[in-house]
Amino acid sequence: MSSRHKKAPDCIKNGNQGQKNDRKIGLKQEIKKSGYDVKFIQRNLQLSCPQAIYRWFKGQNLPTVEKLYALSNLLGVHMEELLEIHQAAYDRIYGE
Repeated sequence: MSSRHKKAPDCIKNGNQGQKNDRKIGLKQEIKKSGYDVKFIQRNLQLSCPQAIYRWFKGQNLPTVEKLYALSNLLGVHMEELLEIHQAAYDRIYGE
C-alpha cells in the first residue's frame, strides 16, 4: 500500500461514527423497502433519465446533497442512512 493510499475510516465503512454495525442500509435498499420504483424516484427528483439512479445503486456515482436531501424526505429516513460506502468504493473514489 503506498503512502497516498488511504483506508476508509470506520465511520464511513460502517456508516455510523466508527461503531461496528451489522445492519446494512443503503440507497437501493431504502428505495426497495419504500415500494417506489426507479421511474417514480426519477420523476420526483426531476432527473432527465433513470441511469443516474442506477449509477447510485452500483456506487459509480453519488447523488448531490440536494438530491440526497430530497430522497431522505421522500423516503422518510436520514440522509446518512442512504449512504453505504464500502472500502472498495472508497478506494475507487479516493484511491491512486
